[in-house]
Amino acid sequence: MKLQILVGSVRESRESFKIGQWFSKGATQEGSFNEVELIDLKDWDLPLKMEAETADSRHSTDEYRYEYTKKWSAKISEGDAYIFVTPEYNHGYSAPLKNAIDLLYYEWAHKPAAMVSLGGVGGARGMEALIPVLVAVQIIPIAYNVRLSYDEVKDDGVESEQGEQRAKGLLPPLAAYAKALQPVREQLRPK
Repeated sequence: MKLQILVGSVRESRESFKIGQWFSKGATQEGSFNEVELIDLKDWDLPLKMEAETADSRHSTDEYRYEYTKKWSAKISEGDAYIFVTPEYNHGYSAPLKNAIDLLYYEWAHKPAAMVSLGGVGGARGMEALIPVLVAVQIIPIAYNVRLSYDEVKDDGVESEQGEQRAKGLLPPLAAYAKALQPVREQLRPK
């Protein structure tokens, strides 16, 4: 089972990458997933230009026209579960994260996800805004999440005992959901 951790901010000065590294290290040590991959959206530079057909109307991933969509599709298809590391921007989440989600559909479908958020109230408003978007692409958000405040993120990483406990606590159920949904994905996803 593979866990993909998506860093949802591409700003020059951002905390999300440090948080993603912290979570990735903890997930690797915890061991619920065989493989843990950190995906930084800043490295992908996904353009806003979308495919002609909406993602949910395609019958096959072979129908992608743009090379960046094909590469993004292949990368996201590798995951069995996701962690979205999202900052809270103006009571929401980042535009690059929305774009990264909207480019695809079936690649996300029937897979569980949790969130690690950062913001004034632990990023809760950004996390709450993200949930309906995840549901719309058939991601199954689980109730276990990690909310961090600004004072818990330091220059050299995250210092949060509560955050570490929540992170360790969400990994076993996330892996259980990923395993339980595997037959659903195989049955319902187009080839």
